[in-house]
Amino acid sequence: MSWLALLLAAAALAVMGRGVHLAVDGRRQGRRPDADADERMVASLRVVAGIKMLNWGVVLLVLALVLLFALP
Repeated sequence: MSWLALLLAAAALAVMGRGVHLAVDGRRQGRRPDADADERMVASLRVVAGIKMLNWGVVLLVLALVLLFALP
C-alpha cells in the first residue's frame, strides 16, 4: 500500500506545482500596465484556478498520508 501512497503524494506535488505556476503567471499577467479588462479577467481566473489546484493538491497529499500511516 505504500507504493500507492507514494504515487499519490507525487501526483499531489505535481498538481500543487502546477497550481502555483498558474497563480503566479496569472498574477503577473494581470498586473501588466497595458492589460485591458479582458486580460485582467482571464488573469484573475488563472489565479483562481491555480488556488483551486493548490487546494486539490493538499487534499491528495492528506489522502496519501492517510494511506501511508492509517492503513496497515
